[in-house]
Amino acid sequence: LAVPRSEVVAYFESSGTSGNTVGSTRSVSCFTQKDLERDLNRRYSKHLGLSRDDIVAVALPYALTSSAYCFHRAAQESGAMTIGLDSGSVLSSHQKHLEIIKGIGVTVLVCSMPLVYSTMVEAAKESLEEWFGSVRAVQLCGVSTMRNGMRKISEKFKAQVYNTYGLSE
Repeated sequence: LAVPRSEVVAYFESSGTSGNTVGSTRSVSCFTQKDLERDLNRRYSKHLGLSRDDIVAVALPYALTSSAYCFHRAAQESGAMTIGLDSGSVLSSHQKHLEIIKGIGVTVLVCSMPLVYSTMVEAAKESLEEWFGSVRAVQLCGVSTMRNGMRKISEKFKAQVYNTYGLSE
């Protein structure tokens, strides 16, 4: 550590690019309060304009990684209602995410793979507009998405798409 342990207020890990195995590139990140504040200010695109009128759903893994936690906190600090959907949890399936997105009227979806949701709706032969009509923006995290991919997401969700670098490292 570059600071005394007493200044560390958060511990995060990344599974790295090869997964959480013996030979993985897993890394640890220890954050001070100042690190957390700096990270919160960088999470959302300034053009997104989060406000008290927004309902933000964070569909990222919460366990050990900083992304979900920091997106969640940044949305709350903007005054937006914030929902921690998680990702990959037994208690929080993609179907449950869809029900919340539609039922509560989520306006901003934070996730890595939004096309999972649109594909599920299309496979059920249901209307994307009915399920995602309230979504005004999709904030991507942890995946590099080229212009064509972002355009496809924008067309499916009829929403602005923002991309954010999202590794714990």
